[in-house]
Amino acid sequence: MLGVYLILRWTVRLLLPPMVNRQMNNFKDQFYRQNPDFAQKKRQPEGKVTVENAEPSRTKTKNDGDYVDYEEIK
Repeated sequence: MLGVYLILRWTVRLLLPPMVNRQMNNFKDQFYRQNPDFAQKKRQPEGKVTVENAEPSRTKTKNDGDYVDYEEIK
């Protein structure tokens, strides 16, 4: 009985981690295929600076309303 336990324990410790790693990589690849916006970007060399401009902010329209100044009451 002890021999069966030791063989099973050894087999699980040897085979389970690569199987879990393979499955996790499959899940990760599938996620990035379905959601390309979340894909990990390639690392830039250290010291290189890139600037990604945000979309221009929207301009104020008459529908925005007015700013109301308030006084704090204690």
